[in-house]
Amino acid sequence: MFMVRYENGKKDVFAENKEGNDQEDEDTTTAMSKILIFNKGIEDAKKHYKGDNQQFGRTFLMTIVTTPIGGVITAAHRSNLEPFLKEQSFPDKKLVLNEEYLKGYKKEARRQNRSKAWGGFFLGLALYVEAVGFATVLTN
Repeated sequence: MFMVRYENGKKDVFAENKEGNDQEDEDTTTAMSKILIFNKGIEDAKKHYKGDNQQFGRTFLMTIVTTPIGGVITAAHRSNLEPFLKEQSFPDKKLVLNEEYLKGYKKEARRQNRSKAWGGFFLGLALYVEAVGFATVLTN
C-alpha cells in the first residue's frame, strides 16, 4: 500500500495489484530498470513540478529584513523542507506507485526548492549590500 498526500490536503492511497489484472502495466514497469524509472521521475519533475514559490520570496525578504544572517538561516531551513507534491504535477499516476520513480521525482523537486531558496538569499544579499553601500555613500 502506498499513499501520496498533496498540498491541498487530499490523499491518494494506492494498493499494489497482486491479482495480475493489469498485466500490461506490470510488464512495462518491470521491463524498465530501476535507473530508468528513477530518471523518468527526475525528467517528469523537471517538466511538471512547479515548486513552492514561497521558498524564494520568504528567503529574499528575511535576508533584507533581518540582515544576511537571518537569510542564511532561512535559506538553510527552507531548502531542507520536504517538497509539496500537487496531484496535477504527476503526468502518470500509475508511475507514482513505483518507489524508484517517486524517489527521482522527489529528488528533483528538492533540488528545485533548494535552488529557489538560495536564489532568494543571494538576490536579497545583493540588494542588502547595495543598500548598505548606498547608505554609506550618502552619509559621507
